[in-house]
Amino acid sequence: MPLPHRHHQKAAEGWLMLGNPIEAMAELDLIPDIYRQRMDVLTLHWTVCSALRRWDEAWTVANAQWALYPEAVESWIHRSYAARRHTGGSIAKAFGLLEPAVDLFRRSPSCDTTSPVIWPGWGRTRRPGSASSRLWNGAIPSNFGRWPWPMKTCSRSGPASR
Repeated sequence: MPLPHRHHQKAAEGWLMLGNPIEAMAELDLIPDIYRQRMDVLTLHWTVCSALRRWDEAWTVANAQWALYPEAVESWIHRSYAARRHTGGSIAKAFGLLEPAVDLFRRSPSCDTTSPVIWPGWGRTRRPGSASSRLWNGAIPSNFGRWPWPMKTCSRSGPASR
């Protein structure tokens, strides 16, 4: 991307880091359409839409990102996340869109399939042999819940409890 447009991208990233997604979107609007299909620009656009809670726009951006870059883990995650929150979205829809990615990205370092927090919250029954069932059966390590150091217990005595 040529330098003047890259400056708008960096400015949008800066505004977003400063907590001003409205200005970030204004900077993104200055980037010509030909460069808006780049993975980094689409990811930034989705992040700004997410910060602004514009879920219908985030859904459109995520679908474009997924169509252009299906090999990127974040395109699957963004699409699923927006599917849950856009108009007419649901958890079931989000799960259905993300479930095929389990087999595609099993070895991807950016897709942590060892975390049991990812899957139980979906509230869906796992079918034997399904991708989520195969993932879940191998996801919890045998020492899960046992910490290698002593756990501190919180007491209710102290300034915060008064």
